[in-house]
Amino acid sequence: MGYRVVFLNGVVFLLWASICFFQFGIFGFNILLSGLGVIVGLGFGVAVALRQLSSLEKIGELRTTLKMWAFTLLTIIIVVSIVLYLVFSLGLSLILYVQILGVSLALYVQMLSFLYPFLLGLYAAIIILYLNWERNHKKFILFDGFVFSKVYSVPRTERRSLTQPSGKAYCIHCGAENPTDAMFCQKCGKKIKST
Repeated sequence: MGYRVVFLNGVVFLLWASICFFQFGIFGFNILLSGLGVIVGLGFGVAVALRQLSSLEKIGELRTTLKMWAFTLLTIIIVVSIVLYLVFSLGLSLILYVQILGVSLALYVQMLSFLYPFLLGLYAAIIILYLNWERNHKKFILFDGFVFSKVYSVPRTERRSLTQPSGKAYCIHCGAENPTDAMFCQKCGKKIKST
């Protein structure tokens, strides 16, 4: 049984928003970097969601691999490096110069002022595009597993499949209903299960 991707992303968004506001309440924030973080996060979220949705439409499912995790980590390192470069090359003012474990508080505030809104923008874009895709295709996007997960879609018409086993399987390619032991779709003939 799968769980809706939109619900998981919504929970992560709300948790991250509460952490963000808590941190900003304690340390303050730079409005320029926060605005830049939201804009870059929305753009990055749109790119990620469109890539995932196009793969979902072509292949019928997505599987998280070590290669995807490595790509995500590399992307995060590149984005943080660009922000640090902009902070120092543009000479953005450092608000306070208080040393905490050898790292200035101002640098910490500058980084968080970009990073937290970036992640909020990223999740907001993904949630919106996923909801739009589900509405247009009349399907739900589900996932199984957390670290190495499988993302797939099922038709919205069979609501029981989201909560309890119905004795039916759905083709990941065309959405047709099939018996649970079927290896190939009865409608389009494509392979349903891997052996």
